[in-house]
Amino acid sequence: FTGETTFDDRINMRLYLPGKTNNYAEYSGLLIGLRELKKRVESCDDCENCGVRLSVFGDSLVVIRQMMGEYECKSDNIKKLYIEAKGLIESFEKWGVGGEEGDAVKLEHVYRDSNKDADALANEAMDQRRSWTTIGDTNPIDSMAAEAVPLGKRRKT
Repeated sequence: FTGETTFDDRINMRLYLPGKTNNYAEYSGLLIGLRELKKRVESCDDCENCGVRLSVFGDSLVVIRQMMGEYECKSDNIKKLYIEAKGLIESFEKWGVGGEEGDAVKLEHVYRDSNKDADALANEAMDQRRSWTTIGDTNPIDSMAAEAVPLGKRRKT
């Protein structure tokens, strides 16, 4: 999972989830992006014109199609994550985030060979056996030089 907002912030997440499935990891990354979008929307006075959007590029076709309503989510392992993600997206639509088009969240499937950034981030997490994010760097390979923010913490701006 990689995500960008119209604030031109790139949030690179590395999730270390030993024993979890690829789809569980994809949903976990999606939820981090959706929660970040929610924080930004809540800090904006005018949801329709705040310019907050999230582009989601996932290489799990199952997760993307489940989120688009094309596949049913049957796995007890990820159903809770799926329900939270759907609920967040629906709340953005109710608030009018994304303007008239309602395009606050764009979901797109990409093939793994076109999603090298996400693979690099996943490999970093597995190599270091920890989870963290960096904000503002554009190259995950060079991300160790960027500001690292432990998951669940926000940098002060």
